[in-house]
Amino acid sequence: MTRRGHTKGNRAMPPPAVDRSRARGLPAARTVAPVVPLRPTGAEPGVVLTPEQLRSRRARSLAIALTLGLLAVLFYVVTLVKLGPGVLVRPL
Repeated sequence: MTRRGHTKGNRAMPPPAVDRSRARGLPAARTVAPVVPLRPTGAEPGVVLTPEQLRSRRARSLAIALTLGLLAVLFYVVTLVKLGPGVLVRPL
């Protein structure tokens, strides 16, 4: 049995795609909305930061990165301390 295109208003819509997941007892696949660019190509830039604001942003990013790195090292050291010295002495 073939299905003809659906009509929506004055436009003819293409027939729906075959959903093979229903034949296997799986839930129907959901459709995804098309990606719409936030800003048309060639549009004016939104907020332009001053050089001072850019330096401040970079310094803040470096501080966050260093803090996360130190936290990772701290977790590693605490884990080794809790496991004890025997964890490093094992046959290879």
